[in-house]
Amino acid sequence: MSNAHREAVGIIASAHKFTPKPVIAKLKKYGFKKNKYQRIVVTWDSTQDAKVAAKTAGIELWDFRDLMLELAASISEKRTYFTDDTLRTINLFARAQRGVQPADES
Repeated sequence: MSNAHREAVGIIASAHKFTPKPVIAKLKKYGFKKNKYQRIVVTWDSTQDAKVAAKTAGIELWDFRDLMLELAASISEKRTYFTDDTLRTINLFARAQRGVQPADES
């Protein structure tokens, strides 16, 4: 089986992760109405076959790299001290790339 085919099969299998009764029950608990939400799978990259399989299965594919770049861009201008370690690290990394001093931590 080729990597592209394996990836497309993986996307179709992911579609089934959205349908078990416990998943539907949890979505309902959080206020989601049946068929009123988007199914999303975050990937590092995807082939054209996987994109077609995802679209056919009603799944939106998001690229993790794009999400990280958007997050970094959205917080890199902030002069806030983030108490969340992950956000703090991303903020410092984004600021370091731009040569900006970190926010005063005192």
